[in-house]
Amino acid sequence: MNDWARWHEGTRQLDLLAHWRGSGHLDAEAWQRGHALVDAPASGAPWRGVLERLSLWLSVALLGAAVICFVAANWDELGRFSRIFGLQALLVLATLAAWCCGLARPAGQAALLLAGLLLGGLLALVGQTWQTGADTWQLFASWAVLLLPWLLAAQNPPMSLLWALVSNTGLFLWLDEWTGGAMVSGIVIGLFNLGLARLWLFLGRRVEGLAGRLGPRLLFTAGLFALTLAAVADVFGWQGTRGGGLVVWLVAALGVAAGSLRQRDLAVLAMAILSAVVVVTTLLARLVFDALDMSSGGLLLLTVAVLSQVAVASDRLRRLHAGWTHERT
Repeated sequence: MNDWARWHEGTRQLDLLAHWRGSGHLDAEAWQRGHALVDAPASGAPWRGVLERLSLWLSVALLGAAVICFVAANWDELGRFSRIFGLQALLVLATLAAWCCGLARPAGQAALLLAGLLLGGLLALVGQTWQTGADTWQLFASWAVLLLPWLLAAQNPPMSLLWALVSNTGLFLWLDEWTGGAMVSGIVIGLFNLGLARLWLFLGRRVEGLAGRLGPRLLFTAGLFALTLAAVADVFGWQGTRGGGLVVWLVAALGVAAGSLRQRDLAVLAMAILSAVVVVTTLLARLVFDALDMSSGGLLLLTVAVLSQVAVASDRLRRLHAGWTHERT
């Protein structure tokens, strides 16, 4: 169990103790003993570990950005081979640091992530120095392919999220060049991210380094966001013969909602409900302003509709959370 999971579990246990104390199941002495047992390991070291880990990953991201910005700012002063060999040397040093520290340690994982960032900078530098006419999406596709061995070796969320970000960027640029449609791009990117999220959940049960829900939640959010944009684009471009974006969004949103209910993931369920509110409101807006031509009272009607949906969704989420908490107690 990592630091974040230990802190989360300790916080949940403290909430349970407070609930039992409030309901009268624990007297003051028993509550104090339980609070001392839970609070000692739950509030100190895990919190420090979480902050140290976040600071480490932030430092790596800033260091990688600093190297790329340094090369860009001194482009004219640095020679062609100085830029290339300098970045290659940093890439080799970061890879050697990861190998020496070991990927089981946070320092080794951070060094490998830095090497992954420097790899992208090196590819961009080569493409800018010797321009071959290749498209931008090919740079990100090459970056994603070259990151695969390090992704398999690292097996941790930061490297996995970096690979997902690079892959999404390359896929978006390719779709923008070859399709040019917001609906098609949204559908493909949305399904791609939802597939990655499901794969992460599957591997997380078998690979200790990928355990946890933060990565899948981010991918679910990205997938639902893209599919929601596709559905909205479909609504505003609908002339009576379309609807593919709405159908794909509906099936995917229902699948995500069902999976989140089965796994009791309130955050992902809230994202699916928010997506539904946006799409339903868009449909109502199209109906009100186009079909019914209610320009005067349309905004008021939409406001009431949004507030009603949010109120119902909030109440349902609150009841689910209370029910799940009661079952755990």
